[in-house]
Amino acid sequence: MELKEKLYKPSQAIIVHRSGTDYYLESCKINDDLSFGASHPLMKQTIVDIMETMSVSVTDRLQFKGAIPKNIITVRNTPGDTLIAWTTKPQKVKMYFTKSVDLEDMIAPVSAMLWVAKNNSLRVFALKSNRINLKSKDALFIAPFPNVSGNGSVCWGSGKWPKGSEYYEDFIKQIELGFWESRFSHNMKNDLTKSKTDLHKLWESLKDKDVFPTDQLLVSDVNVKKQLGL
Repeated sequence: MELKEKLYKPSQAIIVHRSGTDYYLESCKINDDLSFGASHPLMKQTIVDIMETMSVSVTDRLQFKGAIPKNIITVRNTPGDTLIAWTTKPQKVKMYFTKSVDLEDMIAPVSAMLWVAKNNSLRVFALKSNRINLKSKDALFIAPFPNVSGNGSVCWGSGKWPKGSEYYEDFIKQIELGFWESRFSHNMKNDLTKSKTDLHKLWESLKDKDVFPTDQLLVSDVNVKKQLGL
């Protein structure tokens, strides 16, 4: 598991003047020796830039409960740029579908998976093993699900992005629940498996089965190193 941090140095101070309920703001440059330079009225664009920096992803506030779980691949946590990636083992899950997909809700097997939550977006990939080499240029496999594109991008549909988590473990659990409990609604694409098998038929055949056929997984154009930004 890899953690990345950036070093920051003070560059600007904000001085707040108050008179009753009225406020006046000034900005003051901080010199390399940490002394204050001349102050100037705080410009509107500067306030906008500060607010954009403060409007960070929920993951900027997260921490681990204790020892970092072994399935966590990497964490990057800096203002405005957060990423957490983890794997899950092959498992059986409950899948939900809208009427437009013409499939009944079912319990079906899925392969091992790589999950990448970056800022407020999610990408998922299929794996043949839940072991990943962070520096590897090996390609990942397309996750053959409705609502997932060939590059792993997830359309949440009826799902909701997690809010209010204090810990990474809870955040991850909410992501996974949100993915599996939302109803898959997009039309089934036929170019997400090696044999071009109709995904509708594939999932229909997997209902109540125990193992996902990983020989059907199609290699994506994305590799581990590129996806995780290493």
